[in-house]
Amino acid sequence: MKSDSCPNCGKEAPQGLKTWPFCSEKCRDADLHGWLSEEYKFSRELTAEEMDEWLQKQHGALNPYDPDNF
Repeated sequence: MKSDSCPNCGKEAPQGLKTWPFCSEKCRDADLHGWLSEEYKFSRELTAEEMDEWLQKQHGALNPYDPDNF
């Protein structure tokens, strides 16, 4: 099974984990809290192409809000 580093703490996070790409629910929840509290934010608005590229890389999916993807 392929493994990556947890983006929150850096520990090993095997891809089969329910919490992947995070190593635990604690790290997943800490990341969510960062977004919801606006601690994390994009430095600028992403273009549709950048969003598609990011979604493809992260989730293997295209932007569901882009009508050209349907």
